[in-house]
Amino acid sequence: MIYANDHDPAHVHVFCDGREIIINLGETEATIRDIDPGVKRADVREAFRIAVEQREALLAAWRKIDAQRS
Repeated sequence: MIYANDHDPAHVHVFCDGREIIINLGETEATIRDIDPGVKRADVREAFRIAVEQREALLAAWRKIDAQRS
């Protein structure tokens, strides 16, 4: 999820069983920024895999939202 009123750097929020993973999209690569306690490792791996796979589309969406904020 990308929040319309969120802050830089570009990142996404992923929710698994009510817990959150925050993944920075980065200029060159994605990195995991934060993981709520109790998130399963398999869920973190899957969320990160999808974020990496969809990184360009997610960055494009972030930039579009960011442009609307300005």
